[in-house]
Amino acid sequence: MQRLWLRLLPLQTTALNAFFNLGATKSGPKQQLLDLCAGCNYGVEAIDRDRLDGLIDELAAVNPTPEPAKSPKFSGVW
Repeated sequence: MQRLWLRLLPLQTTALNAFFNLGATKSGPKQQLLDLCAGCNYGVEAIDRDRLDGLIDELAAVNPTPEPAKSPKFSGVW
């Protein structure tokens, strides 16, 4: 049983990396946004607002949901 689990481990790792997008390059707008915000110490430090707005606009342009605020995916119990 243990050997079966060890053989499946690479498949599980690949699936998790794909799910969390860990294999993506750091050049994408999502990672750039995360990197930009990571250095702001929860809003204590100043942030480049123009760059922030630009990255948000880039992400909004590639969002597969046409009107996210009106989407039924947005509604629900949180």
